[in-house]
Amino acid sequence: MPSISTSKSDTLRAAMVLTAARWLPQRGMAAVNLIEVARSVQAPRGSIYHYFPGGRDQLLKEALELANQSGLRMIEKVAAQSPTPQALVAGIFASSVRWLNSDFSGGCPIGAAAVSAATESDEFRQTIQACFKQWEDILTKALRSKGVSSPTKARELAQCILLAFEGAMLYAKGSHRTTAFDLASRMVLGMLHNP
Repeated sequence: MPSISTSKSDTLRAAMVLTAARWLPQRGMAAVNLIEVARSVQAPRGSIYHYFPGGRDQLLKEALELANQSGLRMIEKVAAQSPTPQALVAGIFASSVRWLNSDFSGGCPIGAAAVSAATESDEFRQTIQACFKQWEDILTKALRSKGVSSPTKARELAQCILLAFEGAMLYAKGSHRTTAFDLASRMVLGMLHNP
């Protein structure tokens, strides 16, 4: 087999991880197949296990980590642009809509993985829990920095943002309407006004 240049190899590998992350909301974890992912990015079939010696599990874990980092970056970006907790909440939900794609085929890879994690190993469930925990932690920190003085209140609001975000994502995918994000945002904003 001819050798693949390092840059082309890195590009194909990254494309496979991105494709798996994009397929999670469309197919769930059980239906993400290593060979199909490789075929979709035109990676040589014989080199699949060169890219991912751990096979499908490694590919899925890296796809979850990519989605996790994307979520963390989104929260950090919105937090940096938000002068108040209200602006932070509104910004999170406004940014979330973009995860859906225009045809509603997208969504949250972490949420999709959580829905289908029952068929996977404990390690996957722990990875998903760790992702949600990181999102919760960064949201809590951001809310505190924007003026939510109670650590308990900030933590509860962060959890509610995630609950509302995942619920709005599922509802929007099922109804093909993005109005769920507006309602979810208003619901969480209402909690900010209650002590």
